[in-house]
Amino acid sequence: MFVVKTSCFFLGPPIIISPPKDISVLSGANVTFFCLGLGAPEPTLTWLKDSETIRRSKRVVITDEMGFLQLFVVTVADAGKYTCVYKNKHGEVRKSAVLRVDGIDPGQCKLVTGGTAVPSRVR
Repeated sequence: MFVVKTSCFFLGPPIIISPPKDISVLSGANVTFFCLGLGAPEPTLTWLKDSETIRRSKRVVITDEMGFLQLFVVTVADAGKYTCVYKNKHGEVRKSAVLRVDGIDPGQCKLVTGGTAVPSRVR
C-alpha cells in the first residue's frame, strides 16, 4: 500500500501563514524575524524597516527561501517596525512586527551628529 501526499495551490495573491512577531532585546543582541508566505506563482519576499527596503550587509542577512531576516549586534538605531512583503503577479500581502532595543519604542529615538541614536525626549 502506498500513501501519496499532495499539495494543491490555487493561482492568486500570496498569503502569510506565519507572520513576524514583536521582539524586545538589549543592545548588542542578535535578532531573527521569521515570516513565511505561500502563493502560486511563488511570491518574492522583501523586508522593510519603517517603510524602507532593507539591504543585505555584514550585519543584515536575508534568507528568502526560509523567510528569515537576521540582524546582528543591534543598536537602538535598529528599533523600528519591520514588515515582510510577499508579492506575485496576483497581488501582495504584508505583515509587520516591532523591534524594541533597550526598551526604546520605534520613533522614540532620533539620530544626532555622528550617527548616534538618542531618546528624542532628551534635548
